Amino acid sequence: IKEKVEAGEYSGWDDVRLGTIQAMAKRGIPPSAIRAYWVDVGIKDVDIRFSWQNLYGYSQKLLEPTAKRFFFVWNPAELTIEGAPEGLAGRAPIHPGHPEMGDRILHPDVSEGGPKVFIVSEDLAELKTGQVLRLKDLGNVVVGEGNRAKHIGNDLSVLKEGAKIVHWLGAERAPFKVQMEDGSWREGFVELAALAELGKAVQFERFGYARIGKETEGYYAHK
Repeated sequence: IKEKVEAGEYSGWDDVRLGTIQAMAKRGIPPSAIRAYWVDVGIKDVDIRFSWQNLYGYSQKLLEPTAKRFFFVWNPAELTIEGAPEGLAGRAPIHPGHPEMGDRILHPDVSEGGPKVFIVSEDLAELKTGQVLRLKDLGNVVVGEGNRAKHIGNDLSVLKEGAKIVHWLGAERAPFKVQMEDGSWREGFVELAALAELGKAVQFERFGYARIGKETEGYYAHK
């Protein structure tokens, strides 16, 4: 590793592609998860094969009770909502297990063509005209043509009928990118409130856990 770091193949000892303590800390994997993993593995008479998935399991157990929830929309695509009631807003818990933490209030972006939201472009590509879509914690829409949809209320029964549910961002968004464990980047928008968690691990819903490293970027930990 030293030679590759010095040669510039890796950005440093904390390069997310490495298995160093610095790299794991950069990604937001708790030190206690690493300790718990090795205590469980113990000392054996044969060579031990390291398992990232087992380590992620320990990390997930530690992060889940405390990591705040936010939206991160990568590869964003616009969706304009027609017929939306005035003052339409979404209310989502900061942590579903800790109601005392309060809620996040999110609003669609205001534009001349009507309120709009940003969803993951891959989600949009899977939708068909006439399909009912649930915008998480905001409401239901029927997908139209040309990146448009019609607001049809907030009845949760659409989920029992198979409506797809997606996360979104509107007015409360900021440009953001997340570096994945292979060194690649996912770019898009993050919920503004997430930027207050600088240096901490959060859970991006429908994406995974990540550490907010800077105001413009974070580092993926695991699902």
